Amino acid sequence: MRWLGPPLNEAVERRQVTLGTNRPSMMPKPDHSPKILCADDDPEVLEVLREHFARQGFIVLTATNGVEALFQVTRWIPEAAILDLFMPHMGGLEALDRIRRFDRRMVVILVSGVADALEMVAEARVSVAGTFAKPLDLAQISETLARAGVVAPTAPPETAPGERSPEVRPLRRTFRLTVAMGAEDYVPKPVDFGS
Repeated sequence: MRWLGPPLNEAVERRQVTLGTNRPSMMPKPDHSPKILCADDDPEVLEVLREHFARQGFIVLTATNGVEALFQVTRWIPEAAILDLFMPHMGGLEALDRIRRFDRRMVVILVSGVADALEMVAEARVSVAGTFAKPLDLAQISETLARAGVVAPTAPPETAPGERSPEVRPLRRTFRLTVAMGAEDYVPKPVDFGS
């Protein structure tokens, strides 16, 4: 492949080509709200957890099995994780073991619909912040997270359906990308971490 533009050093100086880490980011920077991972194979439980923690101001990551949970942990490094014990492909205990290899400080809570399984986990002295049986007591889970130091920012104010929260501002920053063929304006779309 042959470069047909001006000499490369001139192109870099005129910002027609970017090299290395000087390339502008194509994604807007997310806010610094704490992230929490909710992993459960039951979509209803997952939705309840997502709504509850999103209302508190967390960025909620979801997974339907242990493999997806590990992917989310390695990609986003959440402050806390709520794992179901029994999920397809990889259960909560195996996911917990692998998460601990990656990040020993992450706050982890185990949940299950089988109370006897939670008792066995407690007897095995697995290092978790808490264990909860289904149906879940969301207030207790939030309290356990707070005791472990995972605290959500103040909850966003409630707004009527269809209205925008005063805290949500449209993305105003425009990145100018210049390529050898000419200049184009590019405005990245905001990333919604909650949905």
